[in-house]
Amino acid sequence: MRTFIAILAVVSLCGALRSAETSLVVKGKEDFSGSIAKVKNIPGGVGFSNGTGYIHLITKKKLAIDPKKKYLLSFEHRLVSGAENSCRFYVAPVCYDSKGRIISCESQNVVLGTDSVLAAPVKKGDKVVKVKDCSKWSLKYGAIAFGTKKDLSDLPNMACFRLTGLKKSENCWEVTLRVPVTRDYPAGTAVRNHRDGAAYRYVAGLIRPGKEWKKISCTIQGILREGLPGFTSSWRVGTAQAGVIIFPGTGKADVEVRNLSVSEVK
Repeated sequence: MRTFIAILAVVSLCGALRSAETSLVVKGKEDFSGSIAKVKNIPGGVGFSNGTGYIHLITKKKLAIDPKKKYLLSFEHRLVSGAENSCRFYVAPVCYDSKGRIISCESQNVVLGTDSVLAAPVKKGDKVVKVKDCSKWSLKYGAIAFGTKKDLSDLPNMACFRLTGLKKSENCWEVTLRVPVTRDYPAGTAVRNHRDGAAYRYVAGLIRPGKEWKKISCTIQGILREGLPGFTSSWRVGTAQAGVIIFPGTGKADVEVRNLSVSEVK
């Protein structure tokens, strides 16, 4: 699921705050972007079949989020009539910031106790940066965040870059990045280790549809960063608006989803 972010970031930038709504209701495939060719309308929703390939559906509209309020994500699901398969699928909220950018897991999945500073200036386009101390950093699923604050007020930190290498040198650490940095950073810039994780917060879990309609409802409330108790049923730090994504897991999926909505709980 982590690879989905790159695809969906392009979609998210096409509709910023001006497209945010006070409620989000899906009536048919016209309400989605993504793998529309594999979607058909049904009464009150959509049916989709992925064959054996990957598909994703993401709502075009975004719901304006007030972190002080509680929201209900609700939908019904079943197998397409006559289908016989056991593929599971995901339904999850997508968190956007005020600029319409998807808020990733790594932007706030902090590895505590890893605050450090750049040991040398970094130029735009560099893929190797020098950090004073990375002795507590994690390379696996690891990332470096630039311009950090010890009180975590920099979250969500969008200046995160995935790591491919950590090497201790005589006076510092050499950190190799998957992609080049996109701007200059002076020596002494505060940095921190972050980790990647689940692309979304799967409040509805991994769903296995049956032959009969089944309703799922779950609440989302408050703002929590990754890893804190109850974070999976909250919005990510920095969430200003939200949408919904649907995609199947591995295997063949023939699924119908109807009455999908996200709305404020009065």
